Amino acid sequence: VFVVAGQVKGKTLLPLPVGADSFTDNDDEKAERYLRNSIHQIEGVIIGWSHQVHEVLRRKSSQPLFEGLNPEPMVEIDFWESRARNLECIFDQLRSKQWYQRRVRASHGRSA
Repeated sequence: VFVVAGQVKGKTLLPLPVGADSFTDNDDEKAERYLRNSIHQIEGVIIGWSHQVHEVLRRKSSQPLFEGLNPEPMVEIDFWESRARNLECIFDQLRSKQWYQRRVRASHGRSA
């Protein structure tokens, strides 16, 4: 639902793994226990994120031409503005404090 809601708004929203937001910043022990028990799930979510980002980067501004349409120049400008907003949204999520803390914790529990 979270991802679909983002798509409706024209944004790519990267969901946290189930249960990842159930502990507070001060609950490091619970966070570590969660990480050890769910590293496979976390890796799966990260793979999903890479697919979402790939989908954003795969879109081409020339697609309307391939569909036989004759787009005006404003369509091209709208495409690039939309792509920029979408990539900024992804970047903002990945550099937010919440995501940073999750990445730091994940780097301590890396699997092979």
